Amino acid sequence: MKKICARFFLVLILPLLLFKSAAASGNDKYYEANRMSYYAPQLLPSVADAANKILFLQPHIYAQYGKMLIVSKRVTVDQNGINFVFATPGNISYDEHTESISVADAAEIESNLSHTFPGYYYVQVGCTDSLPLVYTDSIERAHMLEDAILTLEVASGRINFFASDMDLFSVPDKELKSLKRDVAFTVIVTEKAGPAETAGLKSGDIIVGLNGGSARGIWPILGTGVQNSPAGYTAHLSILRNKTPLEIDVTYKALWTAQQLAALQATDPNAVHPSATLRAAPVVAPTPANGVILGVHAHNITPSEAQAAGIADAQGIFVEQIAAGSLAEQAKILPGDVILALDGKPAVTLEAMRAILQNGAPSNIKVWRHGEAVSLTVSQSL
Repeated sequence: MKKICARFFLVLILPLLLFKSAAASGNDKYYEANRMSYYAPQLLPSVADAANKILFLQPHIYAQYGKMLIVSKRVTVDQNGINFVFATPGNISYDEHTESISVADAAEIESNLSHTFPGYYYVQVGCTDSLPLVYTDSIERAHMLEDAILTLEVASGRINFFASDMDLFSVPDKELKSLKRDVAFTVIVTEKAGPAETAGLKSGDIIVGLNGGSARGIWPILGTGVQNSPAGYTAHLSILRNKTPLEIDVTYKALWTAQQLAALQATDPNAVHPSATLRAAPVVAPTPANGVILGVHAHNITPSEAQAAGIADAQGIFVEQIAAGSLAEQAKILPGDVILALDGKPAVTLEAMRAILQNGAPSNIKVWRHGEAVSLTVSQSL
């Protein structure tokens, strides 16, 4: 049974026999136990935002090496896409291994929990016989990578893109004869509460027709249909469930509006791929006029990040990157720190921090680091 998809080049390898068994029997218990909730990627405001997300994510990206995961050492971007580079241990020295996200051959994207490496998540953005692997260490980072990939794809001219929540497997030729179809696909519903499941599609269903015709070319048809229908694209599927014919309508929403697309193109109208705008310095969080720029790329901490850091009330500002030569660098704030207070004033959200910085540079910054609160003194010469 052949898996059919139109995705980039980041895929979780699952034993093919498990796919065959589940698809053939309609038994999705294996998948049901680990399925994540449906997530539709978000278009970021600019190519620079996407590039900086990737720079932040680089030390949190992993590839499979034998029975272990190895962490990414650096990331590059060229006209072909994003390249995460890994150092693979050898007998004498380290060789390099690259996993690439192509900007030229996908129409669909999703992320999910890894069955092979518990606690890690994969972003599935392609399908190829060699099945290269990339993982990350939280679902929030998996979603960030989805957002960045989507933005770079759209900026490079790929707009027939949608967020799928199912995998399809070609029905073998000998079974097609009995179905009297030229092509058919067995379904695995991969995400909870997505368009497919909401519409009533189930793992084990067999798609035999699309929009009154053949199911051939289903992925590009769905991708093109979604992006040509801003209000949502409804695919009319003809299926077989335990040999009983059924008709199901599945509606996918577009991943961006015309206004968002125009805004993205306006940020870099001449870019055909993201390499020209990938930069080493992170995006600095904006500060109101007459205020002080701390020099961090940060976000309000998520509940899962707070739990991992040991912060009970899930409040704080998670620091992703530090701008070179900034106040944050001189105060010795580190990536991974969680900012809690400036000069004794709670700064547990970006909005609160910006309000405090409007009054000038702080003399003391309280951060959460390695399970404890740390007080950092800011030089008065700053």
